[in-house]
Amino acid sequence: MRSFVLATAALAASALLLAQGNGNGNGKGKANGRGNHVIGQSNESGTGGSGITPLNYNGGPVMLGQTHIYFIYYGDWSVDSNAKAILSDFANGLSGSGYYNILTQYSSGGSNISNSVVLSGTYTSSYVAAQPTNLNDGDIQGIVQSAIKGGTPVDPNGVYFVLTAPGVGESSGFLSSYCGWHTAATINGTWVKYAFVGDAGNNSGCSVQFGSSPNGDPPVDAMISVIAHELSESVTDPLLNAWYDSAGNEIGDKCAWNFGTEFTAPNGSTANITLGGFNFLIQQEFSNASDSCVMTYGGATPDFSLSVSPGSQSALSGATTGNYTVTVNSTGGFSSPVNLSLAGNPASSTPSAFSANPASTTSTFNINTGTATAGTYPLTITGTGGGLTHTAQASLVIPQPDFTISIAPGSQTVLPGGMTSTAYVINVTPVNGFTGTPTYTINNPTGTTVTPSDATHFMLTAGSSMSAGTYSFSVVGKSGTLSHSANASLTVNPAGSFTVTISPSSQSVTRRNSVKYTITVTGSGGFNSKVNLTVSNMPSRVSPSLSPSSITGSGTSTLTLSTSHNTPTGSATFTVTGTSGSLTSSTTASITVQ
Repeated sequence: MRSFVLATAALAASALLLAQGNGNGNGKGKANGRGNHVIGQSNESGTGGSGITPLNYNGGPVMLGQTHIYFIYYGDWSVDSNAKAILSDFANGLSGSGYYNILTQYSSGGSNISNSVVLSGTYTSSYVAAQPTNLNDGDIQGIVQSAIKGGTPVDPNGVYFVLTAPGVGESSGFLSSYCGWHTAATINGTWVKYAFVGDAGNNSGCSVQFGSSPNGDPPVDAMISVIAHELSESVTDPLLNAWYDSAGNEIGDKCAWNFGTEFTAPNGSTANITLGGFNFLIQQEFSNASDSCVMTYGGATPDFSLSVSPGSQSALSGATTGNYTVTVNSTGGFSSPVNLSLAGNPASSTPSAFSANPASTTSTFNINTGTATAGTYPLTITGTGGGLTHTAQASLVIPQPDFTISIAPGSQTVLPGGMTSTAYVINVTPVNGFTGTPTYTINNPTGTTVTPSDATHFMLTAGSSMSAGTYSFSVVGKSGTLSHSANASLTVNPAGSFTVTISPSSQSVTRRNSVKYTITVTGSGGFNSKVNLTVSNMPSRVSPSLSPSSITGSGTSTLTLSTSHNTPTGSATFTVTGTSGSLTSSTTASITVQ
């Protein structure tokens, strides 16, 4: 089903509703894109030419030429380790089949849809949703955009399926009113066709087999039935303005949940079609020629399709990728040799040679990047055989050599007029094979001077009139067009200051006894003022005594801690603070009462 939302350049989705009412929602003759309804909803269907309303051509384009399927996996698919292989087997078995041939009845611009489709790529989504297990329609488009940004090509002949893992919902009605939907939106200036199909688990609204299914995975086999529905609609009505009937039903909507003649699969489950040697139970599609829901149309056309895995690889300049594996999948009895060639290789060297490959076999190649510059390079693998030519897409990513920098130590302390006790060290970390030597600019704090010992080591001297405080500064490293920075700080202590320390840092004592600590006050920068000492955070029933309780300039004091017969046992940390005017310095120690 279809309706335009021109304000957002995205189309209202056409969906396989779960089987309850028509789900039209936008008025007669204008579907809302969610026609793959849950099981039990009414739909116009039949098995023979009994006057069923035909599909009408409404002027929009269909997808001509070979259709490219892209599977985008969202969520935790590790819970179903067999799912991706089963889904790939289905997609690779469609081309040239009698089932996909149903679509060749439909046309636009004087050309009919081709009986040729290929799985062109798979992608694991890194999209982060606000509610990761309860997506909305905008999230589905966001997942597609994220996949394209991550290297999946913008393909005008592609249908991008967002396949959500078990436990991931879709808030606009998944499992309650529909099982999947398709739509289109402009991305990077191109109309991109995409669909949502979720793992329904054992939901009876979107699954017809439980316990067993043709491929031993009932939830995924149920997804495949919905994928078949949405793929047929995406190809015959990609922009929601091509083929649908007067009530807004698309080619799949009219036959939703009709399976026709079924047979028993080897594992005892039910199936109704064999594609690429694998059995499936998928929904029929509507044939205008026979005015009925059908499983096949005409004779299967000998054909082949190509797929390549992985869809993308990365290699540093001068390095060699792992193997790309190209698979030739034959359908309809195709048996001619297929010659493979590669275009788009940016490297100075060529990949391992392709030979003439018989159908239904694989060939591998790798690429040495040579002296090619950094970037993402689309690769096109072309197969020619039996008078047919098909392509598959992949990509090569050559990362940009880069670097990061850091400064150690991150901070140091000086007095006015003093130099740091150790050098700041600039460390560079190469990334992606970086071999350059950056040059550095030290943006030192105002009032300080820099004393370098070499290109990556320097000392800072605080001016004699600098105010006390902490001053942040940065170092910028540049190499060609690359530029990175790191931050550190310099703390200038007040002129004439002091520090308080305690020894030992911890002691144990029994009840009705005492222990002694030595408090040391150390003046600096000519400090010679009186420092008053106080003790805080003392544990219960422990009595402190300082002798003396104040020190002028530098010196020591004895802290005695005494316990009573009922002092609680356990460990506690206490604080000794020295105060002289606005200056303070504190230290901590601990006592354990046994």
